[in-house]
Amino acid sequence: MDIQQYISSGVIEAYVLGIAADEDVRELEQLSHQYPEIAAAVEEYRRSLEAYADALAITPPAGLKDQIWSAIQADEQQLPVVHPSQEHTGSTFDFATNEGKGGRRVRLYRSLAAAVALLLGSITLNIVLWNQSQQTGKKMSEMKQEQQRMLADNQDFRSRLEQSAHQLDLLLDPFVKSIVLAGVGAHTNNNAMLLWDGRSKDVYLSLKNMPLPPAGKQYQLWAIVNGKPVSAGVYTMDGKQAMQKMKTIPQAEMFAITLEQEGGSETPTLDEMYVAGKVQG
Repeated sequence: MDIQQYISSGVIEAYVLGIAADEDVRELEQLSHQYPEIAAAVEEYRRSLEAYADALAITPPAGLKDQIWSAIQADEQQLPVVHPSQEHTGSTFDFATNEGKGGRRVRLYRSLAAAVALLLGSITLNIVLWNQSQQTGKKMSEMKQEQQRMLADNQDFRSRLEQSAHQLDLLLDPFVKSIVLAGVGAHTNNNAMLLWDGRSKDVYLSLKNMPLPPAGKQYQLWAIVNGKPVSAGVYTMDGKQAMQKMKTIPQAEMFAITLEQEGGSETPTLDEMYVAGKVQG
């Protein structure tokens, strides 16, 4: 006996689904005792069917029961009617169809099994396609986010590059004065760099060697003009611009930086002065 051919014949599926003919049931149960491979195949298909049913446990669409019942009735109506005069006592054979009642039952069961298998296959395909669609959408979203991140990084790099080029141009410009603001008092380890354009009077400030201000505080630049402090603006410690443009200062004898309340102050807090430097020449 070819066991593998028997296993793949479809008898096991019909047996588990409960649509196998009586003689097939008896034969399968007898062979299951003789061949462990057949018994294992029956158990494997039963488990896979249960797992399949659990995975696809959904509410059937409305009217499905009526559609199946209508199909059964339509199939039965196609069978020929046997009149009493055509019946033979003790016979289950129908001469009009050349098949017995058992054969009609098996054919009906197989039709139902095919319909159920078709329905389950359709549901499975829809679920697989839906899952693939979800996965594809997720990958597309991830790719779009990565593209946006790379674009932002590229723009940030270009911005930093442009700032560096502009800073280099200022350093090489003979009309731009470089003023080092050295630490004062307890802040001797701190310093800052200030660039002052002699033509436009624009002021640029870099605080690379300054500690981060505490919460609610901000550094403020002051220009000393005729002995009086004039605010040149507050410095934003966001790390995006190493050299920030401050307010335009037409003239000044020196510059200083104090730590003030966030947003700046009208007058400098002298005991919070960190760095200062005179304008040479």
